[in-house]
Amino acid sequence: MRLIEQKDNMKTVQLIVFIAALFTGTALLCGLQNNSFSGGVYSATGFEAERVTRFVIIDHGKYGFIDSTGQVVIPVEYSYAGAFSEGLAPVRKNGLYGYIDENGTQRISEQFDYAEEFHNGHARVYIKGIPYIINRKGEILFKHGYTSIGDFANDSLASATLVDGRVCLIDLKGNKVASPVFSEIGEFHSGRAVAIRFTSSKSWRDRVTGVIDRSGHFVVPFGKYDGVQKYSDDLAIARYNEKQPGSEKYVTKYHVLDTNGKVQLEIPYQQWRPHDSETGYNEGLLVVDVYKVNPDSLKSWVNNNTYPGVVDRKGNIVFSSKQFEEVSHFSHGRAFAKLDNTGSWIMINTEGKQIGSKEFTDVCGVRYRTESDRDFFEDGKALVRDEQTWKFIDTNGKEIRRHPYVRYPEYRVRREGNIVVMGEEICQIWVPGDTLLFRQYFKYVVPGTLNDALIQVVFIDKETEETTWGYINRSGKTVWKISNAKENFSHELNIDYMNRGYFMASSPFDEDLNGLGGWGQYDNLFKPLSDFRSNFSKGKLQVVIDTNKSSSWFDICSGYEIYLINSTANKYYFPSENSRINMLIQAQDSEGNWKDIEYLPHSFCGNSYHTLFLPQNSYWTFVMPVYQGIIPTKLRAKVEYESMLNQKSPQILYSNEINGSVNPAQFWRKREYFPSGIMDSYTE
Repeated sequence: MRLIEQKDNMKTVQLIVFIAALFTGTALLCGLQNNSFSGGVYSATGFEAERVTRFVIIDHGKYGFIDSTGQVVIPVEYSYAGAFSEGLAPVRKNGLYGYIDENGTQRISEQFDYAEEFHNGHARVYIKGIPYIINRKGEILFKHGYTSIGDFANDSLASATLVDGRVCLIDLKGNKVASPVFSEIGEFHSGRAVAIRFTSSKSWRDRVTGVIDRSGHFVVPFGKYDGVQKYSDDLAIARYNEKQPGSEKYVTKYHVLDTNGKVQLEIPYQQWRPHDSETGYNEGLLVVDVYKVNPDSLKSWVNNNTYPGVVDRKGNIVFSSKQFEEVSHFSHGRAFAKLDNTGSWIMINTEGKQIGSKEFTDVCGVRYRTESDRDFFEDGKALVRDEQTWKFIDTNGKEIRRHPYVRYPEYRVRREGNIVVMGEEICQIWVPGDTLLFRQYFKYVVPGTLNDALIQVVFIDKETEETTWGYINRSGKTVWKISNAKENFSHELNIDYMNRGYFMASSPFDEDLNGLGGWGQYDNLFKPLSDFRSNFSKGKLQVVIDTNKSSSWFDICSGYEIYLINSTANKYYFPSENSRINMLIQAQDSEGNWKDIEYLPHSFCGNSYHTLFLPQNSYWTFVMPVYQGIIPTKLRAKVEYESMLNQKSPQILYSNEINGSVNPAQFWRKREYFPSGIMDSYTE
């Protein structure tokens, strides 16, 4: 798997990733799915109502807020501003975070490396990379020695990691609710959480699974089952492998457990098993695969030996049908079944009987049931597609409203409530109701904002294909758009996280590197030193940061040019991933120690790894951002290289040192990264 990153594409991808991070809130370490961009009303009794009244804007690298009419209500003066939640928003004017209210008044002073949104009256903040929980007065709830603290956002309990890597369960006073015998603790469902302990490596093969209650006591001890799904409908499905008597063959068996860990049902694995994509019971029903022939009677694996069925909490088959290829989970007493002969979907009731006479080409959200999936019958309406277009139907199959003309496939349709985003490369917003349809197109529509007063979008110019971002209201009118976008690229980069590696290069085909890749995958080819117009030391491999040569870093901010120069008679090799060489920027901390302020992401795909080379009397040109922060410091570049192929360990080369400045969080904070597509082989 190769990820070929061209400059134009990277510029667009970085803009979209930046906007997605901005508008999903500041709590990126907890996962985007938990971060809604919303404000609210807070009282002594807690959070009363979700309501957005302030929206973040950026102008020439500074952040501020507008109201729903597009009027600036909080000046554009912050280096970063997060979303309002419970009436407060985390902001960073210089290098440290504090909180302001919806009038722009500072409520909690700037004192944190990083700060997240408030939930249920408390928020997680960081000081020197250590997490703390604060109240609305900015007071730290408890001191501790943990290296990380999980999310208290939706619970009064969270996981916490000790220095030795063990994980325990703590309350809002920092007290250990459970002994630190875990490696991971999942979210609580039905008062139960799945816990994991790694026995050696962090491979799935080297872990044992158990279930704990909210007191940290084991409901299901470690090792009893090979795996336990999260609880749903107060039931959990547990899996274990059992060796068959007189044979070396193992068979996979299942138990259905109640919240006390007792076996409520021993699944008759010779008759049926839980469907692979099913995560558990829903509305008292479970989608299963029913066997046509007992699998134990087969001498070898047989394709198409199952057909879908549905069982109740006692394991009784409510219905099954060989006419169905697939059955969805149930919602509002309804499910959708895919017909085996036509590939169309029909709506069925809990008895498996068809509701209405219509067949559908696609059903939005029906194929995969994950934690972040919305109810496909949300508000009693499902979004389906017939041969003509998409439409909403009720639980009786009656059409409520149809889309005027667009026919996007299911994987290009995203629903949030009654509003729908259609498209992939170019998006269109469908607002059923008076507006009917926004007759305009966008490069990107920010998730979680479709039901706000303003919708955040990335605009695209059809002629120039230039992108910029802003807000539209629910009538499709542009309320605010970033102005003079190109001028924003001249500012310095004032951030609160470690940058991902970005030094991209390419080498031409070389027979010695055949099979290792690396040639022609990026447009930054090396050049002969005869073209170099600056001074350099002869007879050495060197990295030089030229602060006198200003440039633009991916059209995002100002930058310095960096030269990797080989003025020797030797060829040097550079370990690489998807044309990214192992080079990053370091800075000195307050104690004078050199620390990375950038990091190298690692691909899960083996084909991403290859070797680039720099021949004699040649050089590469790169650009680094000009960092700006509250800590004056020295910076340098660090690069790994090899003098010969297949060296056991790479050598390290450092550049000249330059004066600069950074922010505290740049020494430790890595933002969560989510792959942009199938060719993006990075998850971290």
